[in-house]
Amino acid sequence: MISITKHGEGWTLGSEIYFGEGVAPEGYTHLCTAKGPQMRYGEDPSLRVEFPGEYDIHGIGIVCREAQGLLHYIIRIEDERYALIQDPAALETQETEPVNFRLCTTQASKDAVESMELE
Repeated sequence: MISITKHGEGWTLGSEIYFGEGVAPEGYTHLCTAKGPQMRYGEDPSLRVEFPGEYDIHGIGIVCREAQGLLHYIIRIEDERYALIQDPAALETQETEPVNFRLCTTQASKDAVESMELE
């Protein structure tokens, strides 16, 4: 299992992924919390995921879905899967395959996940 650490306004997952607001540490792929502008001119060229879709970045599988105006992620690193959930509505858009770890950014998300696990 990779380490998940609070970092500034977000979290780092291992040494390759940053999820959250603010600026990602140098060399990290930045998973944004909300959709970004269509085009970026003259801004930091670091790799950002800020639109729903499926990505393969340096061998890491990333599925990004939008719910309630926020971006939610399923990340596949080797044989492990991690879910990054900002709103309970994301649970309806997430893949049905099991995940090894869920990072919920709100209490409502945590409560919804716990309720699902009890069912």
